[in-house]
Amino acid sequence: MKFRIPFEDRVLVKIDALEEFYDGDNLLKCPDGWQGMPMSGTVAATGPGRWARKGARRMPMEVRKGDRVGVPWRGGKEITINGEMYRELPETDLFGFIE
Repeated sequence: MKFRIPFEDRVLVKIDALEEFYDGDNLLKCPDGWQGMPMSGTVAATGPGRWARKGARRMPMEVRKGDRVGVPWRGGKEITINGEMYRELPETDLFGFIE
């Protein structure tokens, strides 16, 4: 599957904090406090931005491809593309930038 670009203010994030716990699609182990942990990832693609309430212009996206961001555990939709785990969610659901 080839993913082109998300719609509106959607962001596609490649999850990189959980790789040690997954073997393909199978969860290997579950550390204590796992369910509430925020995940981190790298922005793989962004949409063009949401339309402004008044006027015919788009609101600019704050995140760009390649930014490292915090992602909520239960936020968005999990997508697997070419065997890699991604999370698709609105930009407003991201926690912030990670340095």
